[in-house]
Amino acid sequence: MPPRWQTSDWLTAAGLAKLQLTGLPGTERGVNGFAERHGWRHSGKARRRTGCGGGWEYHLSLLPAQALNDLLARRAFVAELRQLLADIDAGVVQPHHIVRQLAILLSLLSSRAADISPLLAARQLSHDLQELADGARREITAVKEAQ
Repeated sequence: MPPRWQTSDWLTAAGLAKLQLTGLPGTERGVNGFAERHGWRHSGKARRRTGCGGGWEYHLSLLPAQALNDLLARRAFVAELRQLLADIDAGVVQPHHIVRQLAILLSLLSSRAADISPLLAARQLSHDLQELADGARREITAVKEAQ
């Protein structure tokens, strides 16, 4: 199951801080202060979190434009990697195209290094990317051995 930040439109202050989004503070306390200063809790787009710990969840539409763009770009990047691996697993991608598609994704990563570096700091996403990369390496090795 993907991490919550990849699928949910509601995130906690802790979740937002962990992502280190452009234009938002990098600590839970800082995000809560930012939310308070900008009236997020009284906007109709914040809700009390149920369950362990309580607290607040904030709708993505409350994020400043830079932070929202950063989050959406990260989601798109991870989705593209996941789709490539799914296509490899399903045999949809021709073996000679796998390396080319990986190169395109890697160039996207390197061209956005400044935007992606905070992303890599988030432990869960770093773990997900490592799993994706390991799977891609295994697939490439298997294709090379089959040729």
